[in-house]
Formats: sequence, structure tokens, C-alpha cells
Amino acid sequence: MWDRGLTALHTYQAEHGHACPRTNHVTPDGFRLGGWINARRTDHANNRLSAERTTQLEALPGWQWHTFDTRWDHGFQALRAFQQHHGHTRPTTTHTTPHGFRLGRWVDARRTAYKRGRLSPERITMLEALPGWTWDASPNPRP
Repeated sequence: MWDRGLTALHTYQAEHGHACPRTNHVTPDGFRLGGWINARRTDHANNRLSAERTTQLEALPGWQWHTFDTRWDHGFQALRAFQQHHGHTRPTTTHTTPHGFRLGRWVDARRTAYKRGRLSPERITMLEALPGWTWDASPNPRP
């Protein structure tokens, strides 16, 4: 099971450029990769993952033990690239990057978190520093 999971994770990373698939991600051959990764993170947190296996995961480009920060970093970088390409920071709600990241949903979630007072001052500052950032979710400006 370990070898199958690690191989699937290497394949996913090579295809998507990161090693953080969604929790419900299933490979084309039916392997529940997202669940396997979550189990490894739990094993690590509870000191049930060997040093060798810990090293194998940490050697994978883009591997993270804590995905909350990783997802933020990935989303912010995707939004920065979107802004540089499109000249604004208002992707449609359904906008997905070429690597399958749901950028539109990520942006909407950041705006919702801000409105509910659940976005850290640091992250507010980062978003507001992007040229054209707005907390208004109105449709994209037309070029």
C-alpha cells in the first residue's frame, strides 16, 4: 500500500506541479490518493510514521505536512499569476488554472473570510498589495 501511494503521489506531483491533491482525489485507476495522504499526515502527527517514510515524503517537491498554509500559498501565487496575465484580480467563480486549481472559488472564499473577520491582517495586506485587488466580488472588468 505504501509503494502504491507513494508512486501515485509522485505521478500526481509530476502532472500538477504540487503534492497537495484534494482530500477526495482518486487516481484514474481508483486509488484514493487524497485519503492516503491524509492518513500519512495523521500518522506523522501521531509519531506513527517511520523516519524513512517521513524522508520519502519530504523529498517530494511541494510536499507539506500542513496543507492550510500550502493552499494559501498556492492560491495566492495563482492569483498573482492571473493578475499579471489578465490585469485584474477578479476571476470568475468557475475559473480553474491549467493545473486544476479552482482559483475563482479560492478568491471567493478569501472575500467571504474577510467579510466574516476570519482573514489574518497579514493575508489582508498581501491581497490588498496586489494591483487591482478589491473586496468587491462584482463581475470581471471588461478590457
